[in-house]
Amino acid sequence: MLYIVILASELAFWALLVGGLYVRYVHDRPRLSAAMLVAAASTDLVVLIVAGLDLAGGAEAQSSHVFAALAVAYSVVYARHLVGIADRFVLRRLGREVVEPSRAPKALRERAGWYRHARMWAVGVPLLGAFYVLAGDGRALAAAAGIWTAILVVDFIVSFSYSVRSLAPRPR
Repeated sequence: MLYIVILASELAFWALLVGGLYVRYVHDRPRLSAAMLVAAASTDLVVLIVAGLDLAGGAEAQSSHVFAALAVAYSVVYARHLVGIADRFVLRRLGREVVEPSRAPKALRERAGWYRHARMWAVGVPLLGAFYVLAGDGRALAAAAGIWTAILVVDFIVSFSYSVRSLAPRPR
């Protein structure tokens, strides 16, 4: 059931995002658009509440609870970035002028991606911890937090290796 709630939440997020941008640019209604974009962001609250109530009601911690924490953490960290991408896409489709952000060097983009991943981890692991407390016995949640931490460390090594490589002298 939790997977269905997560899927419905994601569908609602994208419908409200696209609808909000449509209302903003086609109907020139910035207030309604802002309200729709706020509503899009609040769809994650439904996932948190349902997952928390499920665990508090005695359900065993499962992968769906891990996925709920991941989905909420992703949305919290990446929402602004995704809205910017969608905003530029809609402007381009409407034939309006789009100010493209400048493209940073590879090492800088990789570090920025890792910082986003670290923020996502900083949101998601406490959610897993809260779910662990609600579940009473959430070994699967603790294991997921450990795996996620290991993935974050590997991502750090890969992302920052580009910075180290960019410092190395180039042969002439």
